[in-house]
Amino acid sequence: MRTRLLPAAPGAPPMVLAPPDRSWARLYRMGGAAAALFVVLVLVPMILVFVAPVPPVDGGPLLTYVATHKGVYLTQLICFVGLAVPALVVLAAAGVALSAVDKATAAVGGLLGVVSETIALSLGSLRRRQWSAR
Repeated sequence: MRTRLLPAAPGAPPMVLAPPDRSWARLYRMGGAAAALFVVLVLVPMILVFVAPVPPVDGGPLLTYVATHKGVYLTQLICFVGLAVPALVVLAAAGVALSAVDKATAAVGGLLGVVSETIALSLGSLRRRQWSAR
């Protein structure tokens, strides 16, 4: 494999791009599959918003809704909680792929992605705990 020269800003020397590291090929494939799963886990709840009945916000009627529409409720719950797993795989693959270009940017981007997924999961579970405490 040969190295390639990438054009840089005018007046700057061209960037040298090393050949891809084949040892990460499985991670890249897993990242691609996880990205497709991520899209599905986003689209399914969006479709359910238009197809399924709107849940009530009060405690008693909400529990009745959940008991009546178990499939819809579980699907939305799995899509919400399960969304973080493929996102983390995609972020790991993107971080490794971008580390060949700029390691600092790849590390910061990966860190921000992991932190944002962790915060999203914790806020979602915090909201559920607040509702169950009422």
